[in-house]
Amino acid sequence: MAAPDQPLWAWLGRGAWCLVLGARCLVLGARCLVLGAWCLVLGAWCLVLGAWCLVLGAWCLVLGAWCLVLGAWCLVLGAWCLVLGAWCLVLGAWCLVLGAWCLVLGAWCLVLGAWCLVLGAWCLVLGAWCLVLGAWCLVLGAWCLVLGAWCLVLGGAWCLVLGAWCLVLGAWCLVLGAWCLVLGAWCLVLGAWCLVLGAWVHLRHVPLGGKDPLLLVGKRTIGARIASSPDSDLEAFSHNPTHGSFAPLAFQPSAMTNCANQRFLSY
Repeated sequence: MAAPDQPLWAWLGRGAWCLVLGARCLVLGARCLVLGAWCLVLGAWCLVLGAWCLVLGAWCLVLGAWCLVLGAWCLVLGAWCLVLGAWCLVLGAWCLVLGAWCLVLGAWCLVLGAWCLVLGAWCLVLGAWCLVLGAWCLVLGAWCLVLGAWCLVLGGAWCLVLGAWCLVLGAWCLVLGAWCLVLGAWCLVLGAWCLVLGAWVHLRHVPLGGKDPLLLVGKRTIGARIASSPDSDLEAFSHNPTHGSFAPLAFQPSAMTNCANQRFLSY
């Protein structure tokens, strides 16, 4: 059957609706195009950001490896500073003991005075070495502090504490080295004084049981060494009137073995 005839206005209304629907479809398509463009831009930005994230991740891995290496170095340096500090402490204690021994044994004069002189020189060398080691520990401590600060920026807070500890330990080693240097110089002066005193005492007084005694009888016989074996020499010397009244007393048995009489004769 043929379609019934419809009025013109009905066809016009349908055409208007089709036009409106087409316009809406065009607007929707334009919006879809704009949204697609925005999606493309966002995708490009996401790709760029992803590449940057990959680069930053690689840098973070490298920096993390460096932080691990620096942390290991800080541990090794801290251990070295600890060992050096302990060694300086032992050396300082040993120098103190040697100084006390030098003070006690200084009464032995000549032999022990020379020994004190050698020990004082050795203490001086050790003190200078401790001073150099202390300065090296101070430099290492400062370097550890700088490394610790860098590790703090990178995420290693314990490295800063370790660096500060190394700095304090280095300063302590420096103080100990200076103290060892002063103690060594003191031991050197004490050893020289003991050497001079021992030489003076050895030349001024002869100990008991000494051989070839030094007799100081007046000013005429200063430095004269008299042998005790020939009887004729002793007889001649005892009867010589130029030697004074003290000459016969010098050859009596009590005078030859009595240190007090020898000191009396020396004056």
